[in-house]
Amino acid sequence: MRIERVNVGKALVKIMIKNNIKHVFGLPGTQTLPIYKGIMEEEPNISHLLFRCERCAALAATAYSKVILRPSVCDATAGPGATNAVTGVAEAWSGSVPLICVTSDVHLSMKYKWAQQEIDQVNILKPIVKRSFFATKPEDAVRYFNAAFRLSISGRPGPIHVDLPADILLSDIDYVEEHESHETYHELPYKRIEPSDEDLNKAVDIILKSNKITIIAGGGVLYSQAENELLEFSEIVGAAVATTPFGKGCFPETHPLSIGVASILNEPSLKILDDSDLIIIIGSKMDQFATSSWQLPLYSKEIIHIDIDPEEIGRNYPIKVGLIGDAKTTLRKLIKIIKAKVKSSNKKSVREELIRELMAERERKIKERIEFYGNKPNPYGIIKELEKILPNDAVLIGDASSSAWWLVYLYKLKGTGRIFLRPSSGCIGAAFPFALGAKVAREDKVVVGVGGDGGFGMSLHELETAKRLGLPVIYIVFNDSALGWISFDEKELGFNKSYSTSFSQLNFDQIAKAYGCNGIEVKEQREFKEAIKEAINSDIATVIDIKMETFYPPKELRL
Repeated sequence: MRIERVNVGKALVKIMIKNNIKHVFGLPGTQTLPIYKGIMEEEPNISHLLFRCERCAALAATAYSKVILRPSVCDATAGPGATNAVTGVAEAWSGSVPLICVTSDVHLSMKYKWAQQEIDQVNILKPIVKRSFFATKPEDAVRYFNAAFRLSISGRPGPIHVDLPADILLSDIDYVEEHESHETYHELPYKRIEPSDEDLNKAVDIILKSNKITIIAGGGVLYSQAENELLEFSEIVGAAVATTPFGKGCFPETHPLSIGVASILNEPSLKILDDSDLIIIIGSKMDQFATSSWQLPLYSKEIIHIDIDPEEIGRNYPIKVGLIGDAKTTLRKLIKIIKAKVKSSNKKSVREELIRELMAERERKIKERIEFYGNKPNPYGIIKELEKILPNDAVLIGDASSSAWWLVYLYKLKGTGRIFLRPSSGCIGAAFPFALGAKVAREDKVVVGVGGDGGFGMSLHELETAKRLGLPVIYIVFNDSALGWISFDEKELGFNKSYSTSFSQLNFDQIAKAYGCNGIEVKEQREFKEAIKEAINSDIATVIDIKMETFYPPKELRL
């Protein structure tokens, strides 16, 4: 047995390395310095990525985890550092991301004395994590941190909070590696849960009796890495495939069975869903954004719901059969049973021709819009130009704003995998730190973020981070000098004018240059093609500042 006397901060770093953590995202404070010392001593096995604020660090760590399909770690110091991180942790909670948030705290002896930076961090974060730990002994810190990795990826993934008082971090302990679990918890999914044979056979009986099947595939398919199984299953049963916005990327949108993202803003998906006799939901909570505020025509349909979390099955829609299981394993089981019962391995979809007609009509309408706007910068032309130029494996990022709607519904992904990200919590300003985290995860890929000027204004200080860390991301700003989505809501609510949604005109290309990055201004649609090509070839972060009027997606995108 090998016993090593180490500082608690160093012990935590050893646990991170054991669980394949390569980077920690955050911002130091006096209380967290023992962790930083441990990281410094263990380089290059692990490194710290310094951000300008804890919010953006947590968001970048969240995107990194999503792309790399492993737990990630962010850190924050006591008090304001911890509260700054809350937004990023909430995004991880909403998006089922295994983010481990480590916060330092004031000395135990200073608790409840109005110490500087003292705040009840455990209870602040408790509602938005799977578990919030507070260590009162050095041994607890190690035990809780080990548990955090296991809990973050077990069942439905999610964030874990570990709160560590400064005196605990400063303590020395006897670190006994052999006492730790022989398993490591650094890959998703952790354990592939399987449904019962009884439930699988019930589902297969319904599937084989159905002629017009539509699949709605969510982010769980991506976490399970079940893209190939989804493709094979859809072709075997002849099912049309829609994705949720967070499942975008789990099915090639150029496939003849693809109907894009399920939404009231996507007419083909509405028509196909309405024409279905069976809906199969795979790996989705069927939340507000995934269902257009629960307006999809599903309530009168027979539904099979597959999810790793039993709490989500049937939560928002009545179901015929619920299959509790990992998407990849469950689809493999269904494929095996169906192949044993059906002679033909592929079922010709009775709706392929209808899907082709609907999707072709949609593309024709988009082309008409592009021609209508001509040389005036517009989302139709910008997104479709991106679609032509970007490689199939580029990582696309949208913000929680109207700009992201255009990316979700207009950009047709040719490849599969975690190549599209968007905040699920409605966190505006997340796209730029998301892009940085995604680039850390995929250094060899083109990473492109799209957002409005309102959101970018909340995160543009991280341009310095992009320059310092050498992260040549591309960020496209729809610069209409407004909170476009909110001004649209004002119109819908009967405001006679837009109120408190307009900004001064800013030149984000010049701001990018001031941070040492590349900046390109686009005032005419024809300029965008060369701008994106220049950005792809740049070895530093590039901001493409598109001066344009406000476009309102709900009316514009009902194609």
